[in-house]
Amino acid sequence: MKIVTGIKNCQLISGAWKYRPTHTNPDQQRFRTIGEKVATEKSAGAVKDVDIKCLAKDMTTVRTTSANCWPFWIEGATLVVGTNLDKTNLKQDKFIWLTTEGVSCGNDSTGKLRTGVKLCREKKRASCTTKALSRLGIGKNSSSICIPTITWEAQPVNPVV
Repeated sequence: MKIVTGIKNCQLISGAWKYRPTHTNPDQQRFRTIGEKVATEKSAGAVKDVDIKCLAKDMTTVRTTSANCWPFWIEGATLVVGTNLDKTNLKQDKFIWLTTEGVSCGNDSTGKLRTGVKLCREKKRASCTTKALSRLGIGKNSSSICIPTITWEAQPVNPVV
């Protein structure tokens, strides 16, 4: 059995030191929202920017707002949030907010590193391994998900006409 030490690996829960990744991870309910569109003064949205939270890369710091977090769709997690006038269900998807740290996709023409989801888009997802699922305690009956490793590429540039 491997022994881990330090605040990066351990946290105090109910008076006992526990392995941090099994208790603090980006998939906690506090980092989830219903909907991903951020409300502004000029447009309606499902989420207030001040309510957005995500876990930083260091697994201890909580980042806030859409400037620091981006929405990751939870496939199959749709909730009924009301009823339309025609009596059909009004549904909304659930999202986990992930840190923008590490979202980069090479340099632009001036040599500046492109960062963030406005400049980068998802290129590929590497699915979670059986080991990761086991470490996170994610099984068939779990409401938790394993967030895949994402590779980024530059967003296409729209030519000026």
